[in-house]
Amino acid sequence: MRIFVYGTLLDPDVLRAVLGRRVPAAQRSKATLAGVRRVRAVGHRYPILVRARGQAVSGMVLDGLDAADAARLRHYENDGYALVRRRVELGDGSMISAHVFVPVRRLAGTNEDWNLATWQGRGKRTALAAIRAHMRAFRLQNRSTRKS
Repeated sequence: MRIFVYGTLLDPDVLRAVLGRRVPAAQRSKATLAGVRRVRAVGHRYPILVRARGQAVSGMVLDGLDAADAARLRHYENDGYALVRRRVELGDGSMISAHVFVPVRRLAGTNEDWNLATWQGRGKRTALAAIRAHMRAFRLQNRSTRKS
């Protein structure tokens, strides 16, 4: 599975906490998604994508993900998001198809662009603790499901 990430999952610590492992460099590629803008979701510190003609969002494609990785990513993003296929441009100019998490319920975006470095400086520490707890709950839930 191939997924384009554009927000907190661009942070290596967050990605590792969510997937429970490091993603090798060979499975990560810089990429761009056209026709959208990355803004902060109203009332939250994380970004959402909004349509924006003539604009594009830089991010990263994670390639070669397995079903367990996909399940962990879905848990992290929660049921407020769906995976949809989009065409993204890799750093070498080639176009590929990748899944992107998009909100299924209408989240309002601020007019403020979301910036990874700003988030890392202001919100990462608190968010990372919450993310680790959220993913521990996922592991525990899956253990009990397998034992049943």
